[in-house]
Amino acid sequence: MYNISDVYIRLEVNIKNQFNIFKNSIIKKIFSEKIEILEYKLPSDLLKIVSFINLYNENIQEVLLEEESMLIIYKINNTQNNSPAGNRIIKNHNIHKLENLIECTSDRLIYRYDDKNNIYQICSRFDKNLNSFGIGNRKRDSLQLALLEYIERMATAIKPKDVIINNYENLKKIYSIVNPESLGVYDPEISKKKNLYMYSKSLELEWVFALSLNNNKTTLIPLQCAYHHVKDVVNRYVYENSNGCALGNTFNEALLYGLLESIERIVFINYWFNDGIGSGIGDYFLLKSFETYKICLAQYNFSLKFVELNNNYGVNVTWCIIYDNNYNSFTGLGCSFNILNSMKSAFKEAFGAYNTATNFKNTDLQIKNLDNIDDHIIFFHTSKGRNMMKKKLAGIVISNSYNKKIFTGNKLEEQIAHLQKQILKDFKDVLIVNLSDSLLSRINFTCVKIIVVGSPLLDFTTEFIRYNGTKINDANKRLMNNIHPLA
Repeated sequence: MYNISDVYIRLEVNIKNQFNIFKNSIIKKIFSEKIEILEYKLPSDLLKIVSFINLYNENIQEVLLEEESMLIIYKINNTQNNSPAGNRIIKNHNIHKLENLIECTSDRLIYRYDDKNNIYQICSRFDKNLNSFGIGNRKRDSLQLALLEYIERMATAIKPKDVIINNYENLKKIYSIVNPESLGVYDPEISKKKNLYMYSKSLELEWVFALSLNNNKTTLIPLQCAYHHVKDVVNRYVYENSNGCALGNTFNEALLYGLLESIERIVFINYWFNDGIGSGIGDYFLLKSFETYKICLAQYNFSLKFVELNNNYGVNVTWCIIYDNNYNSFTGLGCSFNILNSMKSAFKEAFGAYNTATNFKNTDLQIKNLDNIDDHIIFFHTSKGRNMMKKKLAGIVISNSYNKKIFTGNKLEEQIAHLQKQILKDFKDVLIVNLSDSLLSRINFTCVKIIVVGSPLLDFTTEFIRYNGTKINDANKRLMNNIHPLA
């Protein structure tokens, strides 16, 4: 199982009798002397200890649980991950500038910390919808994650200066321009019911420039389709969301993350609404570290399942489901060129929901309409949601082999070129909007919005459902009332 050239330390700790030794000695050896010493009570927080060790340090090869012991295998020679997309590493100088944001934004932002669940929440004092969450096992980790997410959200709320105001009919005579109908519009009755403007080619809109990966030239798209948090838009006709938004240390890094997230959502939506193919990842590939999570979750009557979703993009798209015997469930997605990173990302997302969400299973919930992201979590703790998840999971066949063809290029440019080529085989174009403003430039971050023209659209309500002419997806979204487990 192990590479013979690698050197490992096997650390065995008796959890019940030698917890202080574990806390003060082992953690320092694994991480660094500067690490905060974690205070945990056993056995209720055992799962948090395992999650922290395994998910937040790439030197850990695996963590094994025995009857009263935890075995930690630590890899001394830290080899580079074979995919830069596997783990987002924020540069040190970015972290310092990031933390300085607290002081300069205290008059505009509200910072709240929930020490019970290690959740940091950041919210704008002027817009309650502009908020972010960070969930970590240390206060600093939670704050950093919340700040990163808030910066990404903030980038979509700042209207750029070079906005063009006109209608599609006039602009198409002068510029390269994308037909807004190909990006998704609502049914006319919904627009009327919700007091939105009904889209037409003569409707005056604000337009911004995007880069087309199809021809490497700029083209115009409606501002509403990229800057979804901007409030004062001209003639609101549609609501976009954060799907495809990504933050990075460089433009290429942000672009890669945005492409991977877009693929992740496209593949899952096709799987969910069109009865796509997914293979359960069996014990052959679950490794001991994920077996540990299964053991820990089983103490709380929850099961863990990973599903590899079939796709033609040369990447791993992994669906993680944490569910109990009644099929109350939490979902997470991951996408990477490395299957372990894809599984880890999916587990982090699902475990974050599991670890912090309200326990809905003891309440007979009734929910008819899904109005926001939270409703998607709540729905899958209702009888209809449980039955839907049970049916989906019943159709998954466990596979103990893995022979999928994954792109193996290591360089960012190679990976971006590969994804671009594969996506353009299926869809008309990939548009990139650079959302970075002067503030992001000062703190050395880049934020982009990726729009895959003609791809299935992700919405989070049962009424505000955009349609873009993809016949199978549009029909099935209507049939299933746009109910899916993503949040």
